[in-house]
Amino acid sequence: MSSLFRIGIYVRVSTEEQAENPEGSIKNQEERLKEFVKMKSFVAPFGEIREVFTDAGISAKDTNRPALKRLLSKIESREINLVLVTELSRFTRSVKDFSILWEFLEKYECKFLSIKDNFDTSTAAGELVMYMMANIAQFERKQTAERISHAFQARAKRGLYNGGTLPLGYEIDPQRTGGLIVIPDEAEIVKTVFNVFLQEETLANTARRLNEMNIEFSRTPRGGGKSRTGMFRIDMVHKIIKNKTYIGVRVFKTKSGNEETKGIWQPVVDPEIFQKAQEMLEKNRY
Repeated sequence: MSSLFRIGIYVRVSTEEQAENPEGSIKNQEERLKEFVKMKSFVAPFGEIREVFTDAGISAKDTNRPALKRLLSKIESREINLVLVTELSRFTRSVKDFSILWEFLEKYECKFLSIKDNFDTSTAAGELVMYMMANIAQFERKQTAERISHAFQARAKRGLYNGGTLPLGYEIDPQRTGGLIVIPDEAEIVKTVFNVFLQEETLANTARRLNEMNIEFSRTPRGGGKSRTGMFRIDMVHKIIKNKTYIGVRVFKTKSGNEETKGIWQPVVDPEIFQKAQEMLEKNRY
């Protein structure tokens, strides 16, 4: 060790622990950690405690904890380069959260030491254990991502809507999982977009004419996403014309590319009109 550690002691008790012993657990953790630093310093210069960070009556189910956030801020500013806890569960109870926290600690060259679990990244062996834990967490995250991806694809193949920003003209069907309901007024706007495009033949002219018609539509997309400007822009017109949702087709991504299936909602655009619009777009490319 080339220099003394700047130590941040982190102590935490849950609401249940605090109710049973309002002060004892917090004080006990703090005293044990301070004593540990003293013992390490007897053997060789170890470091100094810069601050004690205490989350009292707070669960470790996530990282949304005031003292923990303050500790991370001190690590980011390089004021702390060793986190000391009595046991890993005081820091986090989630392997996934620890993996994220560990990446953060690595980024700012901060070590981690848990005296009960004997996790000590100030040594090569202790750091190896941390890497193993991080790898296990990464494996779990990938497995979860794969399961979610498979579930999404299975739903998509059945023609179900999987969430996200809804196209203009549709809203979620509360009576049917994965279904959409046509909004008549907005569906008419969508039809107008297609008809005007086939007349004007270019996206720029279509957007200009639609704006001259003073067509009003919601600026807030259903299902989230960026707010609309309230005017027809070229990119918005293009997005509408290319969207196969309007002909009742569900498009979804797979490893081999995009696939299509029949959606479980009603189309709002005639397939023939949709095809003519695609041909017009293709023609404009050349």
